[in-house]
Amino acid sequence: MMQSGNISNNESESQVLQKRSLEEINLCIEHLNFITEECDYLVRISSNNLNDIDLKDRVLLFTDENTNMYTTFLKYRNTVGDFLECIDLDCDLFYHNEHKKNRDLYQNHLENYREIKRKIFRELLV
Repeated sequence: MMQSGNISNNESESQVLQKRSLEEINLCIEHLNFITEECDYLVRISSNNLNDIDLKDRVLLFTDENTNMYTTFLKYRNTVGDFLECIDLDCDLFYHNEHKKNRDLYQNHLENYREIKRKIFRELLV
């Protein structure tokens, strides 16, 4: 019987945590990739439709930050497999804290992105 995604009842708690972490990381990477695509449109809108160079520059700066976040998550995804090699609680805690740190970075990044999008949409409606 499957519980969630590709997780089965015969897997250890560590294996389940690793798979869930990996699923979350892959989802973040997918979102970051989509944000890059959207930013291309937002740059054009802010430049062509709004003629707002400051806003365009803000989107371009955010696009660079998004690329850095994307790279960070790709690198982080490569370390998730090391979690299974943990033999003590300190190691488990390290990976748990690392995952929480990256999740928090991602959530802050998304909020910054939403703020930029809101500004552009408000400007379009003026």
